[in-house]
Amino acid sequence: MKNLHKKATICLAFVVILFSSCSNTPSDTRKGTASAKSIELNTEEQKSYQDALEAIKANEAERAIQPLVKLSNSHPEHLGAWINLANAYLKGTKINEAENAASRAKSINSRVAEVYNLQGLIAVHKGEYANAEKNYQQALQIKENYPAAHYNLALLYDTYYQDLDRAIIQYDRYLQLSDGTDKKTLGWVEELKQKAKRRNK
Repeated sequence: MKNLHKKATICLAFVVILFSSCSNTPSDTRKGTASAKSIELNTEEQKSYQDALEAIKANEAERAIQPLVKLSNSHPEHLGAWINLANAYLKGTKINEAENAASRAKSINSRVAEVYNLQGLIAVHKGEYANAEKNYQQALQIKENYPAAHYNLALLYDTYYQDLDRAIIQYDRYLQLSDGTDKKTLGWVEELKQKAKRRNK
């Protein structure tokens, strides 16, 4: 079950990042948040970018790396390119490269929840669980209704800290935000709740 959840974590975070960062003009207009520059991609670059995103979604992250590297070199202020490059590296377990790309994204805009979520995932791969927790919590401070960060924080408490109570709170919040569509996690949380109930008797 743990392996299943670990794989699901990366996939879930990945989908959310692709959805939120594929704009050609990544920005954040919330009060007190620094906006990224408007980035204009030509037709060929737009196609290359979308192809890279599709490759990542199809679990062919290796195929996405080269076009995303090229795009990030041509447009070093393109937030989405760096986030998705970090994600592609992470899926390929190229942790140092993922860490560097995520840091570059953070330098462009330090108020993007997806970046902290990514850094949390990277920290887990490195065995730095306290750092992972800190990053997931930072992601939720920026975007409190961010399902992936709630899920990843729940998984951290569940798998690595063995803290059922905190895990259940985060899983429940994730399930609320995802409208209960994740049936596997829903079933797992019910098991955890029964386990917690037996423990507290």
